[in-house]
Amino acid sequence: MTKLILIRHGQTESNIAKRIQGQSDSPLTPFGRKQMERAGARLAKVPLAVIYSSPLGRARQSSSILGQSTGIRTQQADPLKEIHFGDAEGSSWPEVGQNYPSIIDSWYHHDTAAKFPNGESRDEAMLRFFAFLDQLIIDHPEQTVAAVTHGGVLAALFAKILKIPNRQRPLCVIDNASFHCLEYRSERWKIKSWNDIAHLEGLSD
Repeated sequence: MTKLILIRHGQTESNIAKRIQGQSDSPLTPFGRKQMERAGARLAKVPLAVIYSSPLGRARQSSSILGQSTGIRTQQADPLKEIHFGDAEGSSWPEVGQNYPSIIDSWYHHDTAAKFPNGESRDEAMLRFFAFLDQLIIDHPEQTVAAVTHGGVLAALFAKILKIPNRQRPLCVIDNASFHCLEYRSERWKIKSWNDIAHLEGLSD
């Protein structure tokens, strides 16, 4: 049975400013680095085969901290990138509502085909994400793997695995530095735990 621990990157400057990052970037805050140090200390107790990471800067920063804590090698994987928000990247959600009124309603209601100009849809993001998962089963049978990724793809993954209908928003919390554990058994991915932040208890900025 392949086990996968998905980890959202630590807090970034854009997270604080509530601006859409997508595949553009923003560095971790000092608090975000503390979050990942806590995540690394917890992960060091798990027998891992490898740590994969989105190639975006905030994920690479986060996975680097995990690698230092665990001594486990890290590999970049393009399919773990955040959803591409295209021309909306760098904007706040109110600004996006003003600039793309015809798209924002579909996006908020989780229309999986909706996308912003020059961006990608949740459906497109899940095609690449599940290609990664399929390869993981081949490369790491009976192993435990960690992967650093992003909130948007995690929410889309949650909806996909649970078969939440299109245009029904998945009510899932995805905190920075949270753990989301999946297991591949009976020929399908199953959620073992979601938004586990026990390692962040008592941490303040």
